[in-house]
Amino acid sequence: MRRGFRSPRWLTARPLFDHRRAVLGILGITLAVGGLGCWPQPRVPAPPVAQSPGGAAPAAVRTPRPTPPPEVRERVASTDVVEAARAYVTALYTADDATAASYQEGYTELLRKDENELEMEDLTVRPMAWGEAGYLDADPATEWAEVVVRVHTRRGNSSGRVYYKLGFLREDDKLRLDLASRRIELR
Repeated sequence: MRRGFRSPRWLTARPLFDHRRAVLGILGITLAVGGLGCWPQPRVPAPPVAQSPGGAAPAAVRTPRPTPPPEVRERVASTDVVEAARAYVTALYTADDATAASYQEGYTELLRKDENELEMEDLTVRPMAWGEAGYLDADPATEWAEVVVRVHTRRGNSSGRVYYKLGFLREDDKLRLDLASRRIELR
């Protein structure tokens, strides 16, 4: 054999059984099987809560509401609901906490923290039908409005839209915000 000449690696003879690979394979299987006990367990219902002596009974689970008839599902919100939605969303962007609190119980300025970062450019409101709102378990007396606000950020140059879906209930001669959702789309 000549000096300095090495045969290519693929030409060299390899043993038929590589002990290192076998040991690594057995170690991997052992770790996988041994780790089965620490993997997350499937979700199961919580155990029943026993009533404590002298304590209050746990709250009963409310049965789902039946789907209302078509005339209720297709009824569109009235004009005063549209105006209430406009006033509520405008109050969020102008930091008019008194107006916002008049529509939503427990309203605090913390609820408008995202709106504090945005500046309103334009606002459109339209009435919605109960069935269009998508809350199938909502009170059938809920009247819905959709508000679309064009906004831009106070810091930076992002702009976009914020979509509100607001459900109001009537209490005597007053409207109260019952259900609400918001989706922010900025670019």
